[in-house]
Amino acid sequence: GPIPFSKETAILMICDAAEAASKSLKQPTAQSIDDLINKIVEKHGLSLDEKVDKKSIEIFKRIKKEQLFNEFQEKEIICGYVLKKRNN
Repeated sequence: GPIPFSKETAILMICDAAEAASKSLKQPTAQSIDDLINKIVEKHGLSLDEKVDKKSIEIFKRIKKEQLFNEFQEKEIICGYVLKKRNN
């Protein structure tokens, strides 16, 4: 993709990549989400290093991991509730 022209653009690009890649996780766990975010940040490392400092990258990774994990947990709870209702 294009090289980000600002810190905000770089972070948004990584967010988009993380969101898209997370959809491919068959069994999302805290560890698989952690590995995925780390891999994406490493892959985009050169463009990030120029625009985003290490502290901001670590903050982003922590927040994105937490957000994705919470999304998957919420989906599991909702799906489990729906399946339980259907079976009763």
